[in-house]
Amino acid sequence: MTQRILFIIAMLALTGCMTRGSRVTSPDQIQIKNQVLELQKIQGKQAATIEELNNKILLLKDQLDNGKTVPVITTAPAPAPEKNPASNLSGQERLWARALANAKKPELYDLQKDVEILLKSYKSSPITNNALYLLAHTFYERGNFTQAALKFEQLYKNYPDGNKAVASLYKLGLCYQKLGRKDEAREALHNVVALYPGSREATQSEAYLARGETVQ
Repeated sequence: MTQRILFIIAMLALTGCMTRGSRVTSPDQIQIKNQVLELQKIQGKQAATIEELNNKILLLKDQLDNGKTVPVITTAPAPAPEKNPASNLSGQERLWARALANAKKPELYDLQKDVEILLKSYKSSPITNNALYLLAHTFYERGNFTQAALKFEQLYKNYPDGNKAVASLYKLGLCYQKLGRKDEAREALHNVVALYPGSREATQSEAYLARGETVQ
């Protein structure tokens, strides 16, 4: 009799374990997990769409501030096809891609707007650091040394530890030299040598300072 009772107790315990185990992998729970994953995917897509709309709002506000005609949007823009690589870019990456294209235009108004938006929305991003350098360098290449100097100075002040810091300080010295501000040019190049020894820009600055000749 005792053996039979123990057998029944063992069977009940085994049944309870099986029941508890079945709760973890029940079809209902699997379905709920799948639904949660699907909702998370939808949430991610919606966040990307909101970010894109925020960038468009900033662009429209900038156009209003500068007296440009703003097109009337009557319907929501159609979502980009998923096969389009641009649809996988973040807002700042799209602005960077557009800035690269706008740098080739005769007028730099659009490029300046791209950089302004990046500075407002993504100031701490390395992409913004690179975009500001692109603007300054484009001014320099086109002979607008006054604007180039302003942008190189802004870049160095905002991103002293960025990947364009030494280049911006060196180019600032070149801008000063082009503008006839020789004392400021020498000071900038001395700072390059002192702060970034061993860099290519430091070597170029040392050669110029040793010769005392015009920077090419």
